[in-house]
Amino acid sequence: MSRRSRKIIWSRTGLCLVGIYFSLTVLALIAAFSTGDLKGNFVLLQLPIALQIGAMPESLLRQLAGLSWGVAYLIIWPATALILYLLGYCAGYLVKPQLHELTTTPGERGKRLETKHSYPWPRHSCGGAIKLDTKQ
Repeated sequence: MSRRSRKIIWSRTGLCLVGIYFSLTVLALIAAFSTGDLKGNFVLLQLPIALQIGAMPESLLRQLAGLSWGVAYLIIWPATALILYLLGYCAGYLVKPQLHELTTTPGERGKRLETKHSYPWPRHSCGGAIKLDTKQ
């Protein structure tokens, strides 16, 4: 009995969004711990998670009020990374067909559409547009 191995396909757009968020978070943490100003530390520590805190309901904020910055990051950061990855996945899924359309010639586009998909409407030789006969 052979096992089928599944190839995991990662979303480049999602990974890019998570990578940008991760690098900005690390830069903010490095800047916060390298300055001696307490107000600057507070602002820099709050920047990477401020929007998420603003979007939380009050009941959840009351539970997070007594936690340290480290615990707050451990709670908020993974959820934010997951949401960013899913947004990137959805954006990549929606944009990918349009990018493919831009990189192919009209003849290839028509062949690809006719062979891979079955549409309920008829395909036309003019790239999908319907020619109207204005002569009567």
